[in-house]
Amino acid sequence: DLIFVHTFEAREILVSRCKVNKSKIKAIPHGTSEFKSRKDFSRDIIERFGLKDKNLILYFGYIHTDKGINYLLEASKILFEENPNLRYNTIILIAGVVRPRKGIFKVFEKKDKKYFESLINLQKQLNLDHSVKFVGFIEEEYVYSLFKLARIVVMPYTNVEQSGVLNLALAVHKPVIASNIGGLKETLQNSGVLVPPKNPRKIADNIKKLILDKQY
Repeated sequence: DLIFVHTFEAREILVSRCKVNKSKIKAIPHGTSEFKSRKDFSRDIIERFGLKDKNLILYFGYIHTDKGINYLLEASKILFEENPNLRYNTIILIAGVVRPRKGIFKVFEKKDKKYFESLINLQKQLNLDHSVKFVGFIEEEYVYSLFKLARIVVMPYTNVEQSGVLNLALAVHKPVIASNIGGLKETLQNSGVLVPPKNPRKIADNIKKLILDKQY
């Protein structure tokens, strides 16, 4: 029998913690994702979310306690306080919802809903109502256009092995700022920007750097 994992880190965890024979574990990196539709709805999205002449900083995916979205909010506060001009031409879009669960897994849904509530409260506390937008679920036909419009994709995760979202960003050649953990670290070791997890300062500094770097 063989065990297949997406990362070499996951393989090492199985070996060290679960005492699985290394020869029985095969690491196969997450494949590059492809959009089901590449029809361009950019004009609709710009109008829908007020993105005209804006630098779009995108978080995309489920609202979950391990996604570190609170650190992105804290980074946004730092970014706009230290660079007031960016407040007028930059917007952070949080595109995603709490994942619906069934049966015994409902407890995780409840936990994530509380986390979402805490994010809304944090947004208000940090006075980010106009700079950070929670836009909920994005219909599949609009996903390609949303990523295409993004200036930067941010993945401030605190716990992850691999991510399909990362591969969507790479499929449209967008710069990615991601936590230096798990499969994110392995995939982006020679590209993208890796930051320590739970570090709003590093996220803010690198958002500013990428916005001001003309090659992006």
